[in-house]
Amino acid sequence: MLNLNGELSVEILQELQYYTDMRFKKPERYNQATALSVYEQKLIPEDRLLEICSRDEGIELKCPPISYIPNEILEKFVGEKVIPVSYSPPTKKITCVSLKEFGDKMKPKQGYEVEVVYVPIYFYLKLYIRHWGRHDDLLSIPAKTLFDFIIKEAISAGAADITISSSKEEATVYYNVRKKKVVSNRIMSAGNVEDIVKLLCIKSPMLLNSNRPKYVSVDLNDEYRGRVVINPKFKGTSITIRLLPNATFDSRLEDCNLTKETIDFIRDELMSSEVGLRLFVGPTMSGKNTTALSILNEVVHNKDQKVVSVEMPVEQELRGVEQMNCEDDEEFDLVVGSLLRQNPDIIYVTEIGDKNANSVMKVCNTGKWVLSTIHANGVSDVFSRLEDITRLPVNRIIQVIHSIVFQELIRDEDTDTVRPKNRYVYLSQERKQRLYNCPYEDIIKEIKSWEAGDLW
Repeated sequence: MLNLNGELSVEILQELQYYTDMRFKKPERYNQATALSVYEQKLIPEDRLLEICSRDEGIELKCPPISYIPNEILEKFVGEKVIPVSYSPPTKKITCVSLKEFGDKMKPKQGYEVEVVYVPIYFYLKLYIRHWGRHDDLLSIPAKTLFDFIIKEAISAGAADITISSSKEEATVYYNVRKKKVVSNRIMSAGNVEDIVKLLCIKSPMLLNSNRPKYVSVDLNDEYRGRVVINPKFKGTSITIRLLPNATFDSRLEDCNLTKETIDFIRDELMSSEVGLRLFVGPTMSGKNTTALSILNEVVHNKDQKVVSVEMPVEQELRGVEQMNCEDDEEFDLVVGSLLRQNPDIIYVTEIGDKNANSVMKVCNTGKWVLSTIHANGVSDVFSRLEDITRLPVNRIIQVIHSIVFQELIRDEDTDTVRPKNRYVYLSQERKQRLYNCPYEDIIKEIKSWEAGDLW
């Protein structure tokens, strides 16, 4: 039993014992079984945990770098207590790891020099799973319990999304926290990921031997829902979960950390009563939808008009907006096509994509105030992007666009924060007249000359 007195509270130590019993068939077989629980739940910084493990074992434990091991070397250690961690072909030296209680006994490896390094149990099991899959002494945590652990950890870290990925025998979990990849310490096998996929797809199983992505919406807890995409990949599976709060959206533009200049442009130009298409553009996870929802929130409060949105899925409830939830591209396109029959004054389409682009453009040509998002690399790139997915002439595209705002999140490593940076342009009727029938390169040049916003 690892001595953690003074490191953790009595309540946490009791929970650790429960978790350890859930992880091991016979935890008493190991000197420091609880170290795995501490490591997986990140209760103690990793360097400090290594010090505690070394102190209790009475020797210096290490976590050596892991490198590629050829299969012919791995096969020599099947059934052994020691595990290869690195191999040097020129010297034929194999570095292995073991637990102190296992020692360094092994069958002779003729023609090879073998060095054994003692490591903490969490490192040992992580390496074992990488090479050979789930360890016989580890109990398989039920998929629902494991999934709940991951969700709880993600929410606690302030993650925007979660990735659960398998590759051959092992699996990894990591979170997008303020545009930074934060890796979880969960020690999992590929089988755990397969169990989570079955849990997520219980109502609609994935097709066997298919590379088609699977889209699922799930309730995670009382406070969050998840927008899930499951992608089969080379020798594994990747699950991405976008965390969506259940709370009613109630943010204003000032809450989005935008500059005063950007807020002024949005309120003075973009939110004017003129008809046409307002576009928020940028890469994924740039906060486009959050800013767009903040605009709708102000529009609903400031104007006595009917506002309808088409979202896939609805990310947050927005009072005063008729929100249409769609689960797939076909539903999305059909609902966009039905918008005129709902007689809205203001329309929000969560994203313009290949399958709904023409329907959105038709709506914009009927004298409606429309707000949407699209993936593009900048303000001027919107025209080529819309041309590609609609096959419409650029003059038709220019005609419907009212304004464009490009947004990107910039990370500040010193403060561990992110903030949006924006560039924007308003297309008045006078400016549109100057763009009609111009060569494409001249259109881009003009747009860039009219752009304003944050410095890059």
